[in-house]
Amino acid sequence: MSKLQISKTDMNQLVKRAQSLQSRAKTAMEKADQYVETGIRTAIVGMTAFGFGVAQGKWGGIELLGIPAELLTAVGGHIAAFAGVGGKATAMLHHVADGAFAAWTNNMGFGIGKSWHKGAPGAATKGDVIPDDEMNRINRDV
Repeated sequence: MSKLQISKTDMNQLVKRAQSLQSRAKTAMEKADQYVETGIRTAIVGMTAFGFGVAQGKWGGIELLGIPAELLTAVGGHIAAFAGVGGKATAMLHHVADGAFAAWTNNMGFGIGKSWHKGAPGAATKGDVIPDDEMNRINRDV
């Protein structure tokens, strides 16, 4: 029966290979975590904007004291998140606020674009300032 002999050099090489594999596995896990976090953020932002879009379509938007719910949710969500509300889920609160802000800016852009459309009554032209009463009408019509 022969004995298996491992030199100190062989052992050092095995240890280095194990450490290298461990380092690569750690890097791969960190990358996977980043991809998952990006996917979750994208889903939360998109679904929040989608939900507000549904509300716009069904009810013409929701307002509190004349302020669109999307804007209230965006500002309130960020303030709450910066205040630490949500604990470990604070980032998700920021994502919801970002989705609400995206919905609000999209609705504003849609309304402005609609009013600028060629041939639209009272359409603004490049460089014109939109009066407050016109902006209020755009927000209601969107």
